[in-house]
Amino acid sequence: MCLLSPGQTHCSWPLFTHSSFRCTPEQEQEAYVSFFRAAQTSTISGTNLVATPVTTSLYEITYYLNDTTAGISGTVSVTITWNDGAAQSVTSANVTFGILGAYVSGVIVVKATSGAIQYATTVTSAVGSPVYSLDIRVKQLI
Repeated sequence: MCLLSPGQTHCSWPLFTHSSFRCTPEQEQEAYVSFFRAAQTSTISGTNLVATPVTTSLYEITYYLNDTTAGISGTVSVTITWNDGAAQSVTSANVTFGILGAYVSGVIVVKATSGAIQYATTVTSAVGSPVYSLDIRVKQLI
């Protein structure tokens, strides 16, 4: 449930707090947060999706990574990391920068018992000024 007090300008869930998110009617029904990174040209280092996960919960992470401005060559991928007693990670297939509109998407379910759930991107050998975007949605499965 999204907990929005009178005068607040951001949503605060037991697991998510971020000043740039506002509650919508849909968010009132579910505990989730969305991130959109447009006009990206380089690697994004590890960034928290959930800083302090509820250790008894599962989290569904949905991602969509696409080439919005084709370059000549190179690739980008997204990696999700978490710790369930051991360091875990899932890396998407590569999106090729030479093909405008190329994309990869996926859904994974994780259980984090310590540390943050994070995402990162890796850009490799980008030539010709390619640009990509990344959409990620994290939903707590209660």
